[in-house]
Amino acid sequence: MTIQLFLAIFFIDIILEAGIDFPSKIGPISFKNAFIYSMLIWAIVNKSKEAGIRRDKSVEQITLWFIIFGSYAILSASFPMLMGRSDYPAMLALNTIKNEVLDAFSCFFIFWFFTKNSRRPMLGLKISVVFIGLMCAATLLESIIGGLTIFDFDDDSARPNGPMGEPNQTATILALCLPIVASMVLFKGFIRLIALGVCFLILVTIALTGSRGGMLSAFVACSHMFWLMRSNIALSNRVLILAAAPVVMFFAWFIMPEYYQSLLLERLSFFQEKDVDWDTASAGRTIIWGRGIDLWYQSPIIGSGWSSFKLTLGGASHNVYLEYLVSLGIVGVIIVLLMYRKLYFHFMKFRKLFIRSEESLLAAGAASGIVGLCAGLFFVNLYVPWLIVWCMLGYVAGIKTKQLIEYRVNQITLQQAQQAQQAPEAVK
Repeated sequence: MTIQLFLAIFFIDIILEAGIDFPSKIGPISFKNAFIYSMLIWAIVNKSKEAGIRRDKSVEQITLWFIIFGSYAILSASFPMLMGRSDYPAMLALNTIKNEVLDAFSCFFIFWFFTKNSRRPMLGLKISVVFIGLMCAATLLESIIGGLTIFDFDDDSARPNGPMGEPNQTATILALCLPIVASMVLFKGFIRLIALGVCFLILVTIALTGSRGGMLSAFVACSHMFWLMRSNIALSNRVLILAAAPVVMFFAWFIMPEYYQSLLLERLSFFQEKDVDWDTASAGRTIIWGRGIDLWYQSPIIGSGWSSFKLTLGGASHNVYLEYLVSLGIVGVIIVLLMYRKLYFHFMKFRKLFIRSEESLLAAGAASGIVGLCAGLFFVNLYVPWLIVWCMLGYVAGIKTKQLIEYRVNQITLQQAQQAQQAPEAVK
């Protein structure tokens, strides 16, 4: 229980750092770095002592893909120097790789390892889900009450930033969380009511951010979730969910301030236009993407080195895939896609094995969240909020492994009981 509370506190700290720039330092010592790398060492040491029954080969394969991607990202920092670019800040690039890649993947491994070895593996996830709901409620209050500033507002459009960075980052990460939280609505007990309330707050917050990429991500994630859950939900309940969806959307719309209603309609109005100016409709993204493609042409196979897009063009790409394409080339993008594919099927395979359990519902939610995330990453960059993504997925992966271990133990116990029963008969 203690370790689950510690994980939840760290998860809360990451959200506060992304949302309000919460200082997680004591003097020169970073609490985040101290936690990540002390816990990582602890996890690796204890992992090496585990017996075969406690191993999860699927997670080990995912970890291998993480190592391949991280190694290639580190190697990419040498590409510009090999190409004769003396102005490339290799040390700055390596520090960025540490923050965006190594820290994120370390969080996944830490949350997976300590959750699977916990007596109450779902405790940390439930606490984190409640906190996400509170942060969404705070975003709503910030939008309704004039003069109240919690996460602040976007400088260009006055949209609320939300608890996870800027509006598009918040919406994309909440779209990942949405199906995971929605799966908990089918749990037993009081948690299902809490999860239902958090789902509603997440939907309202995504609408408040006005992020079109976030809305698309949430729609893709929920559609995938509904398709997966068709065998877990009776036909009458499926009809009820479809009927309830517009009601929920109406209430979400009703409690939004009028300004944000108008802003949301304005941001979606391009769907009705015949001759769409995509440069304007995309808030300049298509212009940035065009420049990124031109930069990618300079080194299309292996890329131009980590952070080349930002260092060369002086801003964000607003597209994670384009960022990887420029930095790591086609090779790097293929590695990333294969890594996401492995992660997706990791949860899908478990869901099919334990299709009626609460853990399988979470696995379906995580798989759907990954699909939605992959859609949302086409319109946003994630920096500090990346850690939130991998902590959430680490939680669910740990819960999944915990049940897999219990299943193996039960199977061995059953086999031993059968063998003990058959032994006297063999003597006779």
